[in-house]
Amino acid sequence: MSATAPAPFRRDGGSGRFGGYCLWHHYRLQGRTSSRTTFPKRAWVPVDITVVPRGSYTLLPCSQARDETVERPTVHVPEILLEADYNAMSLRAGDIVGEAIRHNPSIVLALPTGTTPIGLYADLVRRHRDEGLSLSGVTTFNLDEYVGIAIDDREGYHGFMRSHLFDHVDIPEGAWHLPNPQATDAGAEVRRYEGLIDASGGIDLAILGVGANGHLAFNEPGDTLTGPTHVAALADDTWLRNFPSLAPRLKDEPELRARYSTAYTVGIGTILRARKILVLASGMAKASILASAVRGAITPRNPASFLQLHPDVTFILDEAAGSWVHYTA
Repeated sequence: MSATAPAPFRRDGGSGRFGGYCLWHHYRLQGRTSSRTTFPKRAWVPVDITVVPRGSYTLLPCSQARDETVERPTVHVPEILLEADYNAMSLRAGDIVGEAIRHNPSIVLALPTGTTPIGLYADLVRRHRDEGLSLSGVTTFNLDEYVGIAIDDREGYHGFMRSHLFDHVDIPEGAWHLPNPQATDAGAEVRRYEGLIDASGGIDLAILGVGANGHLAFNEPGDTLTGPTHVAALADDTWLRNFPSLAPRLKDEPELRARYSTAYTVGIGTILRARKILVLASGMAKASILASAVRGAITPRNPASFLQLHPDVTFILDEAAGSWVHYTA
């Protein structure tokens, strides 16, 4: 298994809705970054139980955040790989993930769902079948699953992962993990899942997609972001993108929206504790939010922007999703 994950900040330490801590909100002044300055109140974002590596950013008690002079956090420039189209993006991702598995057969992976990783999963299945790539020592944690659905729900992620990957490779059934959608105690379930990740030694490689609104897993845009695994409410635009076949039925069957309204999701802090992060995105609809995520301010209004705090992030984008790169490099 992997080495012990970086020590997190303590999860308590203050009264108030956000545990008493605020996060420094990165911004640029006249095209340059200020290394030491006094930040106005708007530069501080309340953070709920954030868990990330020490030194990634500055946390202060919210009562001090308005006037305190602090050092800026470390902000990193990611590696950006541009590919011609979705298929080329998927194959490039397969190269990277396949090599990571060969290099570390007991690697711990965080896995996404949705349409973006389907090509990657198909390539990993091909590599297993045709090139002998073995996943027998791999441990996986999916990023999310809907709350309250049946394990075999056609819209759920247990079936998705079996259909696209798990049933076609040699990963043992006990080595792949998803949140339990049938858990009767959601609070206990998020603690159980976070505990499993910790017990595995932490995530070696987190593979992420990015929503058109910047969400990572189901960490949706908002005033705050939550660090560990938690239950999240799906934004309306996320729901419509995830269930295009159900959307036309909403007028006559409004209960459909409620059926998939919340999901277990790995938190932004748990994602940032991964040793390496690989982000996949395709299509023009992602271009603007990706530009903001990489070049803009770090803000919970664009959860993907928090990837700037991680020292080892690679984006693999098709030409449409990466069209902004040529104009902002």
